[in-house]
Amino acid sequence: MTTPIEPGTAQALADSRHDAFLNAVSALLDSGRSDVAPGTGHAAAAGSTGFELQCEHSEFGLLVRPEFLIALRAEDLGGQSVLRLLAVQSLLMREMNWWLSARESGQLFMTPIQWHDEPGSVAACVELAGVLAPSIVSFIATGKPAQLR
Repeated sequence: MTTPIEPGTAQALADSRHDAFLNAVSALLDSGRSDVAPGTGHAAAAGSTGFELQCEHSEFGLLVRPEFLIALRAEDLGGQSVLRLLAVQSLLMREMNWWLSARESGQLFMTPIQWHDEPGSVAACVELAGVLAPSIVSFIATGKPAQLR
């Protein structure tokens, strides 16, 4: 016979798993580059204005998709920069299965289309975005990618 879980207990268990997942992501990332605050899903990534972890609880467990804020706003773009934005958007979609979009506020962001259920794959996305973001911003704004260090 299975004992039913009280509603408050189920939420506490979900919150505990959520925090454990975020802590695991944080532990996998280089401590000098980013830090994920437990329970918030907010952090900063090199080369961007930060990122947020979008979390979904499903029957399969916690699913996470990072959104990386780009240091550009849609309303600040015009002319050739719009064409470069569309080229980057196409490349991200075709080559990486990521998309580039804008929030209601106009803030640009990029995110993988796929949801992740492993801290290691989320950390890998964060590291990749930290490398790509400076070049994306530079290319959209000036037509020249940033020099990688």
